[in-house]
Amino acid sequence: MVGAGGAQLALNTFNPTGFSLYGTHGKTLRLFLPRVGTMIELNARLQLTSLQPGLVYGLYFYGCAPAACATQHDEIGIELLTNLLQPGGSPLMVHLNRCANEPLDAGNGVLAVLPAGFNPLSAHDWTIRWPFTRIDYLVDGVLLSSATTHVPEGPMQVNEIAWGPASDWTIAYSASLQPVNNAAQNQSFIALLKSMTVNEIATSSRSLENR
Repeated sequence: MVGAGGAQLALNTFNPTGFSLYGTHGKTLRLFLPRVGTMIELNARLQLTSLQPGLVYGLYFYGCAPAACATQHDEIGIELLTNLLQPGGSPLMVHLNRCANEPLDAGNGVLAVLPAGFNPLSAHDWTIRWPFTRIDYLVDGVLLSSATTHVPEGPMQVNEIAWGPASDWTIAYSASLQPVNNAAQNQSFIALLKSMTVNEIATSSRSLENR
């Protein structure tokens, strides 16, 4: 759903099957890949409206070679884990991940400390910069982390997702967030995606193409 506040990345506890939470997943039709002398820059303005433990909101690139999608993938992602954004938590952190033609359960994630005074319930501008040999992650123009290993080399789509992980991801899971099979018991948790742009930019900072 899209309203005045933006596109809604919603996680609902009601699922007719009763076996899993019911999330939101969107992705671009277009694939993106930097060229020599350029970088792909993803900018997304996102606002959380709840810090219910166990929620994950992701903004990420994802791709795979057609013959290997069942086993291998590329990924560059920013994952907001509400477990790491709880009031009084010190420091507040965000999960940053990347994979380069690696198994589906693989990851090279790191936890980055968010800037002092960060308000998890305010709107923030999240950025991924992907030149050919490096990945930079930023929030509100502040660099959180850079990486030069496990940098994908294949084309990827941009994805947005709201979900609740199972107990095997202990850092993100919360037993307080459980599916229900009765619609009257549904709880809905929403993040507002206020804007998203993907640009190809020359490494000299001259914009080549706005996608």
